[in-house]
Amino acid sequence: MPFPTLAYSWIIDLPSQSIKKRHYITPHLPILHRKELLLPPDHPDIPKFAALTKQLEDAGLFKDSCKIGYKKQWEERLCNAGYKVVDHTLVKLDGSEIAPPETTEKTSNVERHRTALTRYALSKPMQLLAKHDFLEGKHTIFDYGCGKGSDVDILRQNNLTANGWDPHFCPDNAKHSADIVNLGFVINVIEDKTERMEAVLGAYQLCTQFLCAAVMLGEQSPERGRLFRDGVLTSRNTFQRYYSQEEFREYLRHILDEDPVAVGPGVFFVFKDKDAEQAFLERRYRNRATANRLISQLPKVPKAPKAERAARLTKADKERAFYEQHATLLDALWLRWLELGRPPQDDEFPDLAASKDLFGTAQRALKFLQRFHGDELLKLAFDSRRDDLTVYFAMRRFDQQRIYRHLPESLKRDVKAFFQNYQHAKPTANACYSQRATPRCCAKCANKPPRKAMAISMKKARSPSTPRKSWHCRRFCGSTSVAPPSFSVT
Repeated sequence: MPFPTLAYSWIIDLPSQSIKKRHYITPHLPILHRKELLLPPDHPDIPKFAALTKQLEDAGLFKDSCKIGYKKQWEERLCNAGYKVVDHTLVKLDGSEIAPPETTEKTSNVERHRTALTRYALSKPMQLLAKHDFLEGKHTIFDYGCGKGSDVDILRQNNLTANGWDPHFCPDNAKHSADIVNLGFVINVIEDKTERMEAVLGAYQLCTQFLCAAVMLGEQSPERGRLFRDGVLTSRNTFQRYYSQEEFREYLRHILDEDPVAVGPGVFFVFKDKDAEQAFLERRYRNRATANRLISQLPKVPKAPKAERAARLTKADKERAFYEQHATLLDALWLRWLELGRPPQDDEFPDLAASKDLFGTAQRALKFLQRFHGDELLKLAFDSRRDDLTVYFAMRRFDQQRIYRHLPESLKRDVKAFFQNYQHAKPTANACYSQRATPRCCAKCANKPPRKAMAISMKKARSPSTPRKSWHCRRFCGSTSVAPPSFSVT
């Protein structure tokens, strides 16, 4: 069967421990496309199934995929387009075969440069770099295949170190190594497979931290053309090779022998620096609003009436006046402490030197803040950050990705502060992972608002190629063997 149908399904409600069975009635049966994505890599039928998927993509039959999820809808689309599927092959309604892709054209006729756009805002991969705080000025950027250079110009206007190279518009520019190399919408316009691979390898070779690679997905394509090699030749005499999300992931993994990290539809980060990869993945599971939420809970310190100011000041009054005088510096240091959940080190707070000048040592500054604000918010920040780290280590196992033995310095400090050592962190994460789907765990968390954390049993897919977890349960059942350390600053 080219497109398997779903006859019935079960809905399992873990908090109430109930099960409901749902039957689907013909012709309203849900069907499955791209079934090759669900098979193990060595399955013998993958080439046959993938060939059918490619035919359907080339014919534009997967466009508006939200309208083809049921058998009746799918059959109507095939019929209206003049096609039918016979033995995993797309043919015309009269049974005649579809003309095979033309492969005899000279590649020199393809005008790749015509795909370059003049942009007045950053491209999608650059926007994702900004979203993940990689365009804050600490990283150098190189745009491999920059086209007309719009992204590079915008970055330079914002005082970032950025360079670019393009074989048509700026072939004489030097290819610079950089922290981040962007390969945005380049390989999908190259009709030659060997050149395509060389572009990926060349861009990856230049990066010191990671490669940002982006392509157009099949369902994002606004235009179609005649079949040419493994893509299409458009009416503008340009080439386009459209990918699915999983297909592009596997392509990068095959070429670079690294596990790409999906950050958007058709956009992946491929890390060369494993410390940078660990730091990035850890940030993705961090509750960024925690520190802001905690700082917002601080009661406003009322100013003393004028009549009382003339009276003799107590120690508390003097500390309040001192805090108000240096509020900008002390608020920033306090917020950083809450964000980290532990006392910041010298390289984790840029104005720590100023606090040393004010107090003599950083420890005195932290003790003053602890005395002024109290321990309650620090304990909340500690617990929240510990939860984030537990989720991070558990999710790495959930994603079936290895945790590198060599952790970034910031993560080493976190492990020491929150778990004493890595050997104590692993059992805590394992308990979170192994108990993620127990009825007791979910019942305990059922009334809690969904928050970013370990995915347990509920997952929902937007499309066969771009899965997304619909909600996550942050908490887990089970006690830990490592008690939180004291909050006193030494």
